[in-house]
Amino acid sequence: LAKLSGLKVFASCSAHKHDFVRGLGADHVLDYQSLGEAGMLQQILSLTNGELLDHVLDTVNATSAVSTLKFLKLHGSLCSLAAPIQDPEVFAKGVSLHYLNLGGMHQSSSLDCKQLLVQVGTDMGALFSSKQLKVPVMEEVTFEQIPLALQTLQQGIVQGKLVAAIAPKRALAPPAPPQGVGSAP
Repeated sequence: LAKLSGLKVFASCSAHKHDFVRGLGADHVLDYQSLGEAGMLQQILSLTNGELLDHVLDTVNATSAVSTLKFLKLHGSLCSLAAPIQDPEVFAKGVSLHYLNLGGMHQSSSLDCKQLLVQVGTDMGALFSSKQLKVPVMEEVTFEQIPLALQTLQQGIVQGKLVAAIAPKRALAPPAPPQGVGSAP
C-alpha cells in the first residue's frame, strides 16, 4: 500500500526473507540481524542523502515500534499494527501515532465503523482484482493440518499466508454438451 501511495519503501527483516520482501515491493531491504540498529540507521541515512524517514509501520510489538523512533523524522508518523505504545519517548519526538485495529471494528456496534470497514474491504478488493496488490500464498494446508500450521505461525516461520482448505476440493463436473438444432436426443 505504501508503494501504491508513491512512497519509497524500506523494510527490515532477516536475510533469508530478503527476496520475499523485495517481491512484495520494498525498494530497500535491511538485515536487522547483521546491521543492528546503528548499522540500519547508517544505511537509511546513506540511501536518503542524510534524511530520516517520514513514516514507520511496525508489525512486531510495542518495544520494536519504540525502537524505530531513531529512524523517524521529528514530527514523523508511526503506525503500530501489533500493540499500543505508551512510551514517553514517542511524545518527546512529536510523533503522530496511529494504530490499525480492523478486528476492533468488527466488534463495534457503530454504524460508522461498519460502513468504514465495508469501504476498506471494497477498496482492498478492488486493488486485488486489478492486480495492484498481491498477497502471496505460500502454502495450503488441510483442515487436519491447521493445529500444526498455527504452531508454525506462532514460531514466525511462515512467509506470506497460509490458507486452510476447510472442505475437500471437488472436481468440476464437465459441461453439458450443447443442445441445439440437429442435436441427437
